[in-house]
Amino acid sequence: MDRSFSSGELRPTIGKITSRSWADIKKAMEDEQNWVGLLTHFHYERALSEYIGAYPNRLEDGLLPHPDDRVRERIFRDKSRLDVLLTDRNGDPVIVECKQRAPTIQDLKQIRNYMVQLKKETKKDARGILVHGGARKLADKVARAARKKPKIDVIQYALNVDFAPCDLTG
Repeated sequence: MDRSFSSGELRPTIGKITSRSWADIKKAMEDEQNWVGLLTHFHYERALSEYIGAYPNRLEDGLLPHPDDRVRERIFRDKSRLDVLLTDRNGDPVIVECKQRAPTIQDLKQIRNYMVQLKKETKKDARGILVHGGARKLADKVARAARKKPKIDVIQYALNVDFAPCDLTG
């Protein structure tokens, strides 16, 4: 079902909604796939990938920066580029791809392609992790695709910003 309002319904501050029934609106509100934080779109995938590269244990306990800092962001022979290459506590490679929106099947295919490319170039099997800024509840087709072998772990990030007054007495 299309869960969008018409352009005429979106523009006014207050307007009568005629394109959807209250039951449809309530159903859309109850579907957690439609829930996103106000700061979901962290517009700097690069900053997110650099943070993960510097502090991989924040993503998953036991993850480590890749031993060669120059390959944190690996470019393959086919010119594709993964966001972050880490290692787990066993020394096995872990590929992390960052997306600022909800994950798609194409995103999962992208990571699996990187896993194939890395295997060709290093002869090592890698795990895949997709970090995204969409809703925590995935679309059913995306969840099914993530569970297929090789399984891709899907992790939602949240950006939190805190403000506090400074002490002006000193």
